[in-house]
Amino acid sequence: MNVRSWAAATALSIGAVAGAWSQAISMRPGEYEAVVEFQLPGETQPMVMEHLACVTSVEAADLLEVITEGMAEEEGCEVSNFKQSARAVSFEMTCDVDGQRVLSTAQMTFDSDSYTSTMTMNMGKEQITGRGSGRWVRATCSSE
Repeated sequence: MNVRSWAAATALSIGAVAGAWSQAISMRPGEYEAVVEFQLPGETQPMVMEHLACVTSVEAADLLEVITEGMAEEEGCEVSNFKQSARAVSFEMTCDVDGQRVLSTAQMTFDSDSYTSTMTMNMGKEQITGRGSGRWVRATCSSE
């Protein structure tokens, strides 16, 4: 998996976290419009991805479970240092990508109907930075 593929997969995984929080974080269930932007080494323009994230009541019940399961689906990845406050989560993720160790850190802050996120990925001497946001768009998910 190259850096672009890995960044894209990680961005979608981080975006999926928007669909997960504990009851201590007050957000509306439903569908969120998510935008994730990554600045890749050597590129003048950021890589931008947009997608819809569906938040279910099951996901809302256990944030740590959803995050670690989602990230564990990325082959060779492990989530650590998970922290949660009333409106924010942060964590680290270490992955083996093409034989190289990649360390990522992420923070997300939630409001009642939106969230923001930042992420840094270090792979050898290269660093990828990202930021994201999501906003509630409707009560019913389009995939339902």
